[in-house]
Amino acid sequence: SAHGRGLAVDIASVTLSERRVISVETPKDDAERRYIAALRKAGCGWFTTILGPGADPAHANHLHFDLERRSNANTRLCQ
Repeated sequence: SAHGRGLAVDIASVTLSERRVISVETPKDDAERRYIAALRKAGCGWFTTILGPGADPAHANHLHFDLERRSNANTRLCQ
């Protein structure tokens, strides 16, 4: 898998410097939802595959950042 080769990482939550935790699955408010959306969008500039809540049931509770695209290395999948 891409995870096993160090080409992918999953993020379920982010802990900020003031120790506040933002959950990908259950953001508490609009500010947290915008933060998760910004992470997802920014990741599309660095990674070739970004999946998360709404993409499919397997990624409903985390963001998946992947450097590998099996079909075409020149394309990006950001969902």
